[in-house]
Amino acid sequence: MLQLDSIDVSYANGVRALRNVSLTVRPGLFGLLGPNGAGKSSLMRTIATLQRPDRGRIRFGDLDVLADPAALRATLGYLPQEFGLYPSLTAEEILDHFAVLKGLTEPAARRARVDAMLERVNLQDVRHRRVDGFSGGMRQRLGIAIALVASPRLLIVDEPTAGLDPAERHRLLDLLAGVAEEVVVLLSTHLVADVEAVCQRVAILLAGEVVREGTPAELVAPLRGGLWRARLSRDEAAAGRAHPAVISTRLAPGAVVLHATGPTPPTPAYAAIEPDLEDVFFAELARRRQASDAPVASRTPQNY
Repeated sequence: MLQLDSIDVSYANGVRALRNVSLTVRPGLFGLLGPNGAGKSSLMRTIATLQRPDRGRIRFGDLDVLADPAALRATLGYLPQEFGLYPSLTAEEILDHFAVLKGLTEPAARRARVDAMLERVNLQDVRHRRVDGFSGGMRQRLGIAIALVASPRLLIVDEPTAGLDPAERHRLLDLLAGVAEEVVVLLSTHLVADVEAVCQRVAILLAGEVVREGTPAELVAPLRGGLWRARLSRDEAAAGRAHPAVISTRLAPGAVVLHATGPTPPTPAYAAIEPDLEDVFFAELARRRQASDAPVASRTPQNY
């Protein structure tokens, strides 16, 4: 189990990337959902011991991560958002190289492990191809193999499906779901559909703060009976989207679809619908936006 307690991270330029982040991540697949710039990568790097927080504690099982980062690295698999590969080497050569770096020095055992990982990520048939000819999805699957080659107990993957086509995206998510049967997997993404598809628990991160956490069903439950949808012309939508209850708008053929929250529909044009995790995400974004637009005194009356 991975436990984060009151993590704060600030940078030299004054940006406060993480604010009092506390999470408990149990075995399985845990999704960290947030827009670009929410602090997801900062949190991933902090857990991976690539940077120290200004405040807080991180534990993995009985291990105090900040006191003994080397011990976590020995049991960690990490796939960052951007990673480099040696373009002139084959998939097999690269994976073998990283296996050596991870301490798998006995040749026969290492060869067996490399074979097993290439098979697991479905790269066995292209093991002798140079990686500069790989597609984005093939590169990501090789990255997963590198992260898993030393049998980690904790796997961190940061935006693994960004830029992939639908087939590769589903293939990678299926792979991660299988891995999560054995280890703790922390998946960071801005794609709601990814966490909705495979994650048992989800945390929503906005402006460096965890604003919601729970199972997808738990997060969706408060919106049931209070979510409304209208399909309007573009002229109607131009005025309708300004209503404070509107949380999202989406273009549709010849129309604009608006979603709104509240005990009653904003206008008779709205009909009740069942919410999903994307509606939760947009509702939190709208709440944050409205809070930032409100006068300071109304947001923090206890200070005045």
